[in-house]
Amino acid sequence: MRRIQRKCKYFVVTQTVSNGHLLKIKKEIENGVSIKKILRREHMTKKTLMKQFELAHIPFPTLMKGRKKKKPTNYQINAVISYTNKFHVGYIRCTDDLKHEGTVMTAHQTYNIYKLLDLFLKRNGDDSENLHKTSQEVDTQKICFLRYHAKYVNQIWHTDLHIIPKHLTIYQDNEEEEEEILYLLAFLDDRSRYLLHASIIHDKKCSTIAKELEKVLKDYPKPARIVNDNGSEFDGKEYKDVLDNNGIIMWKTSPFAPHQNGKIERLWLTFDDVNAISLTEFVNKYNNCWIHRGLKVQEKKPLTPSDVWKNEQHWIHGMEDLIIYHQ
Repeated sequence: MRRIQRKCKYFVVTQTVSNGHLLKIKKEIENGVSIKKILRREHMTKKTLMKQFELAHIPFPTLMKGRKKKKPTNYQINAVISYTNKFHVGYIRCTDDLKHEGTVMTAHQTYNIYKLLDLFLKRNGDDSENLHKTSQEVDTQKICFLRYHAKYVNQIWHTDLHIIPKHLTIYQDNEEEEEEILYLLAFLDDRSRYLLHASIIHDKKCSTIAKELEKVLKDYPKPARIVNDNGSEFDGKEYKDVLDNNGIIMWKTSPFAPHQNGKIERLWLTFDDVNAISLTEFVNKYNNCWIHRGLKVQEKKPLTPSDVWKNEQHWIHGMEDLIIYHQ
């Protein structure tokens, strides 16, 4: 037995500490109990406690950094494996969707499972060589461009074409001829990122794009303007006639500036990574289940495209066509 003296504000308290009690404290620390919690309970400072271990010739336990890590449960691992077999997405989107389906997990827990099973996205092919342009092409991209979003939902639409990679399930299910090129055409709302329309087409003729646009305009009120690139499919008479007949302004991006239509360009990366079984299922998950990172920054809270589409004010013909620019 030893007696220690503790200086209090007005008097000195003598406290007895046994070797058995010190061993109990050591075991608690090794099991992850907070050292601060132990010190409050024992009415000691850390220096005093370490001195007692030294006098008793008991090694002071190594303090753990942070909380003790919990291993993922079999239920959590199976839920992630089951989901990634259907949709190969990043761990944050997987967390969002599992939460929507009733399996509550933190992003950190999902990350640990992805790390354990090596489920992180590995994109097929390396197109890094295609990203290098000549100095002349690079100079043409030095265009003044500000980040922006429409003030109202359904005010600005984005549209573009994407060549569907041949390794995707959707390509294999829709291929009619060997080595055929399939295109994914989409229309996306600017403010909400709501995917209004997505269809697989076998050519990129202007007449085909015009027919698809007419289908979308039958399902949704017409917007103030549509953003598209300088492709020939968006420069033909049929496409321009549909826009003129509905009073829609065409907003062309600058040459060699895909970032000006970046909201829909980012959609293609998600589409390729997910490798969905069907296009309908992909559109449903994208609109209703997955938290959109761009909306989280724009609206200051985690939201799906459907949340913004349903709850924000819609643009109606005759209202001001206002755009909010970001610093």
